[in-house]
Amino acid sequence: MMNRDYVFDRIGAEGKVSTLPHTLSEILMALRKSTTSADELANIIKRDVSLTAKILRAANSPFYRRAKEISTVSSAVILLGSRAVQALALSVSIYDLFKEKDSKQLGLKEFWKHSLEIAILGRMLAEKSNYPVPEEAFVCGLLHDAGILILEKVFPELYCRIIDESRKGACLHICEKETFDCTHAEVISFLAEKWNFPEAISMALVNHHTLPSNTNGAGVQLDSILYVAEAISNLSFELPLETVIANRRDCAKIMGSFGIEEDITELSAQRLDDVIEAARFLDIDIGSPFELVSAANEQLYKLYVALDNLFHEQIVLQQRLISDEKRKTALKSLGIVLATLSHYINNSTASILGRAQLLGMALSSGEVIDEYGTAKDAVDIIQKSVDNITAVLEELSDLKDFDTIPYFENSRIIDIERKVRHRLQELEWQK
Repeated sequence: MMNRDYVFDRIGAEGKVSTLPHTLSEILMALRKSTTSADELANIIKRDVSLTAKILRAANSPFYRRAKEISTVSSAVILLGSRAVQALALSVSIYDLFKEKDSKQLGLKEFWKHSLEIAILGRMLAEKSNYPVPEEAFVCGLLHDAGILILEKVFPELYCRIIDESRKGACLHICEKETFDCTHAEVISFLAEKWNFPEAISMALVNHHTLPSNTNGAGVQLDSILYVAEAISNLSFELPLETVIANRRDCAKIMGSFGIEEDITELSAQRLDDVIEAARFLDIDIGSPFELVSAANEQLYKLYVALDNLFHEQIVLQQRLISDEKRKTALKSLGIVLATLSHYINNSTASILGRAQLLGMALSSGEVIDEYGTAKDAVDIIQKSVDNITAVLEELSDLKDFDTIPYFENSRIIDIERKVRHRLQELEWQK
């Protein structure tokens, strides 16, 4: 195993990895001084024409939903505040810092899509919990996994092995720790400190895989926000069910300590449109409309298989438990399983619909040429397929309350199976 200090020295010696653009360094240094005025900060930013344009473009994007246009950097500093503008400057620059990093193992479009999802969720949580600078949560989301790109850049062969192991089921940050004596979270936190980032951001980055222990303390901590954003984004129907339920419970508990009572399903569904919009104004490549729809089709098929398997398992278990004296407890647990999986399937269908809508907009605007009309047909089929899955979920939702609905008769069970089977056959035919 390598020594952590040696790893950090190697990373620090990589100039392209460890050096910030001059203007960003000046902004960070200026805001470490309590005497820096709004005009001084604005003057530093205005010396970089490209950065100025990016900040104003971001500040006026639909993502921020501002009623009044911000036309100058000075206005941005006054209206948004120095910390918010600092975070905005970092947000519009982060992708440029890392986009030239080649990767033999990572899908960079998916990497940045995931980072944007965490950034969006983090900002939502920060706003809903009244964290003073939600843009800092957005920065943390964009940067939280950047240590992966850095370790792969500096130690390509070793890190390729780690990625291979993680794809076989090994825990990524445990493999990193065993090899480098540090994790990707510690790497990006080390660089954040070297770059003079605010301490709250550095701490959040290093702790984003650690369940917060201070959720009942005074004020909302940035590391708790980032942890929950990461946990919500990573919830998947492909995870073991007990892991999904435990993670949901942890997220709900921490969100409750923030004063957020919103359902995780609703919060997660809100992020889709904002991810697409943020990718546009930050010029982050998360894939063409056709690539997004192709990924959506693959996800749709996985949903079909998962839903089919789930239904058959539910029927078998229900029949076994009908005469058992523990029936009520078992069926209640089964209802929780259905509710939990319905949540993730709903999230996925919302994601699929969003990508289909994105392709539809591209077709309507002429951005994508559909000479033979096949893309439009594909969009229609995807939307109809999602409608079918939604209809199936509506049928299954009736099974959640076993005490009030007489599903114990075999005839009723067969009737439900017939309805759901009909829906699934329609879905398979349209694929």
